[in-house]
Amino acid sequence: MTSSLSRRGLLGGASLALLAPRARAQSFPDRTIRLVVPFTPGGTNDLVGRLIATRVGQTIGQPMVVDNRGGAGGEIGSVFVARAAPDGYTLLTGSTTTISINPLMNPQLSYNPERDFRPLSWVGYVPLVLCVRNSLPVRNLQELVVHMKATPTPLSFGSGGTGGPHFLAGERLRCSSGTEITHVPYRGGGAVHTDLVAGHLDGAFIELSVASPYIREGRMRAIGLAARERHTGFPDLPTLSEQGIPNFEITSWFGLYAPIATPDAIAKRLSDEIVGALRDPEVRSRLEAAGATVVGGDAAALAEHMVRERAKWSELLNLRC
Repeated sequence: MTSSLSRRGLLGGASLALLAPRARAQSFPDRTIRLVVPFTPGGTNDLVGRLIATRVGQTIGQPMVVDNRGGAGGEIGSVFVARAAPDGYTLLTGSTTTISINPLMNPQLSYNPERDFRPLSWVGYVPLVLCVRNSLPVRNLQELVVHMKATPTPLSFGSGGTGGPHFLAGERLRCSSGTEITHVPYRGGGAVHTDLVAGHLDGAFIELSVASPYIREGRMRAIGLAARERHTGFPDLPTLSEQGIPNFEITSWFGLYAPIATPDAIAKRLSDEIVGALRDPEVRSRLEAAGATVVGGDAAALAEHMVRERAKWSELLNLRC
């Protein structure tokens, strides 16, 4: 009798354990969802996160709030999400730096994108644009390369730090054009833009979302877009590929992730909600106005994009010329 009851209790306990994830998925969400942006407020990561969080919060039935956890090139916030409970209530805004570049540059990184994060949606990307100071006597890539080769002192190009996408774009330009540049590393992008506008730098690769107001106001000159195709907001700005450097495509891209063990049903719900938010005309128009190209891809699209980006950045990080 005791044995029978024990067996029945064990079977009942096992059934409840199997039903628990389904019950959690059916009740999800029942409280606020936290979207971690692993950088300080004000950048493109932050803009993307806040637009999506606002819209998803309206449609999913619970608030989604942005939690800025900047530091260590995005590692602090990324590790926080990697170690969070896999219940759908803590998500990550991943990007070129945190997902593609950091793991390749730092073997001791405290997280691994493939091991620790479950893709939810590929949001889109912001191309880098090659800009120069207004007083530099060039207006396109050909004129810039001629000027660089004729100038005894290499032009100064600023970036937010060695190894980032802006620095690597400069290296690609240097190698592809057969010229030399002087890299000037800064602690952040804001000082780069300030010094370029003031004429203290000759050039820089900057996200279009950040550079667009400076370009429109005539405070810096755009030479070419590091993208596959022209941007609808700047139809007269040619790509660098059009101007003679094939496949010059370097973008800051963004995707949303959950901890790797998040249940299928919860991950699917979140993915559907995010993709739906990115189809909203107001969200799309605000992202596009900031220079972004909206993809709105699902989890599979983001996973495939990660593979392509890893191969591309591996090649750029090993660039020799």
